Amino acid sequence: MNDLTRGNGLDTLFYLADCTSRRVSSYDVEGANDDWYTLQPGEIRELANIQGCGIIRHIWCTLLALYPKDMSNVPYYPRKIVLRTYWDGETSPSIEAPIGDFFGIGHGVLKEFCSEPLCMSPTDGRGLNCFFPMPFSDGARFTLQNETDGELHFFFYIDYEQHITLPPDCGRFHTQWRREKNTNGWMPVEPGYCFRPEFMDKERTWYTNHWKVKNLTGDDNYVILEARGKGKYVGCNLNIDQFEQQGNYWYGEGDDMIFIDALLYELFCRLALLLVFCKHVDPDVAVNKDLTLHNTHYGQTYRTHLFFYWMKQI
Repeated sequence: MNDLTRGNGLDTLFYLADCTSRRVSSYDVEGANDDWYTLQPGEIRELANIQGCGIIRHIWCTLLALYPKDMSNVPYYPRKIVLRTYWDGETSPSIEAPIGDFFGIGHGVLKEFCSEPLCMSPTDGRGLNCFFPMPFSDGARFTLQNETDGELHFFFYIDYEQHITLPPDCGRFHTQWRREKNTNGWMPVEPGYCFRPEFMDKERTWYTNHWKVKNLTGDDNYVILEARGKGKYVGCNLNIDQFEQQGNYWYGEGDDMIFIDALLYELFCRLALLLVFCKHVDPDVAVNKDLTLHNTHYGQTYRTHLFFYWMKQI
């Protein structure tokens, strides 16, 4: 165990770390209780501009986007607010994602869930937490952009440690958010196709034949991550919108494939998607309710959010 992790877990909490704990927040600097930032439509606000060397340890926030005229909620606002983070003076963000997706839930909704690095809680997932450690050697900058057409109220704090120096092998935390509308499949994407007589009569034929289709190259697969250099992939948040039932509306059989140095890495690939997320064969069954937000729509739109540590050649 190295000095950067010792003292941060409960079992080593008694160790005194050689660093200083700091916090940046939206507190009211005049001492009143207006402890939030207000962002107008289109506004970009700098949340933090930390100097020197350190490690982000915890990010918390809660937020609400409203129409001031009638105080109604902006629909799907967690998808319309963009978080960006820049390490070590870089001009392109290492983190760039809608804030709801960054904290673990897509579709522009908030939902209560809990995991070790991310959670939304309590009721309705209104408090957002991230515990991924994020090192930096020469500054860290956080910004937030309000892409809604309403007024955003944003409460937050960012806990971090100040260090004198960090080991040279510390990767920088990155995220990517991407979307592919109408992903390639093996059935026609036509409204009402699954309910036509010609489809129902031939269901057994096309169903069994397409189970035999082979894919060893990854052609037409939905791409989760493309990256070059030295790094560590640490997680993926996958969200699928199903607007109408189609022949390929069950998305759980596609194999995951990992290509490293242009070679298919057999050790980690070739399992169905449902197994990658520790699911069962049916997203409706009770044991999967913790992973299924909605199951009333059908279609083929995928959105992913990636977490990884990466070493940049600076």
